[in-house]
Amino acid sequence: MKQLIVALILALSLGSACFQGDPGTNGKDGNQGLTGPTGSPGVGCTYQLVAPGDVVLAYGGAIITCANGSVLISNGAPGADGQPAPSTPYAIAEIIHPCGNTSAWHEVFLRFADGEVVASFSDDTGGSWTRLSVLVDGYNLMTTDHTGCTFDLSTTGNTRTITWHSGGSESWTVDAD
Repeated sequence: MKQLIVALILALSLGSACFQGDPGTNGKDGNQGLTGPTGSPGVGCTYQLVAPGDVVLAYGGAIITCANGSVLISNGAPGADGQPAPSTPYAIAEIIHPCGNTSAWHEVFLRFADGEVVASFSDDTGGSWTRLSVLVDGYNLMTTDHTGCTFDLSTTGNTRTITWHSGGSESWTVDAD
C-alpha cells in the first residue's frame, strides 16, 4: 500500500511538471476604488482694462487681481515701424545683480527708466507670498536670498547710487523732479 501511495504522489508531481494546459482568460476588473480627498480651493483671478490717458498708464494697460493681490500691467508706447518704442518711466532699463553676479539662484533687482529700483520679497526661499517693493533711499537693506548681501541707496542731485556694503557701487542718472 505504501508503494502505491508513493507511486501516485510521484505520478501526480511528474504529471503536473510535464503537462501544462493553455493559459486562462483574464479575470474581471475589480470594483471602483474610494473617492480621494477633496483638493484645496483654487484661486480665481479677474482683470480690468485701464483706458489710456492716466499719467501712470499713458498708453493703457490692465489690472489683474487674484486672491492674494493685484498687479498693474502698463502697455508700452507705440513705436514707428521698424523702430524701438520710446522709453516710458516704467520700462526696465537694467537688471541689477546685488553684490555682483555671484550665484545662479540669487535675487535680482529691476531698475526702471525713471531711476526707481524694484526688488521682490518672499516669506521664504520657496517664493511664498512674493511681492514687489520699490526700494527707497536711506535704509540699510539686505537681500532675502540668504547670500548676506547688504546695501543702501542714495540720491545726490541727478545721480542715484546703490552701494554694496561688501564693496563696490553702481550709479545712474535720474530725471530731476
